Amino acid sequence: MSIRTVAPDQLVAALLANNWQVVGERAGAYKRLKLGENQDRHHLLVPLDESAPEFEEMMGAALGQLEQLMLDGADARRVLHRLDPELYQ
Repeated sequence: MSIRTVAPDQLVAALLANNWQVVGERAGAYKRLKLGENQDRHHLLVPLDESAPEFEEMMGAALGQLEQLMLDGADARRVLHRLDPELYQ
């Protein structure tokens, strides 16, 4: 599995298992999640429609944002490790 081709449901499940919450969604299009209750600045928009022309770009942006959160010190490493244990140890 490439981290760039992760399925949306896998990403959402990994986020939910690591203190992220769904704070908005459009059925079949996207879910908006945030980290914890007091982390207003840490939001991700996860695309759900894998057939949409913009899916790869939006998923790449969501994963890139998650990687940046990890570098900024947010507790995102567990989510990334769950998606790709070899890449994110």
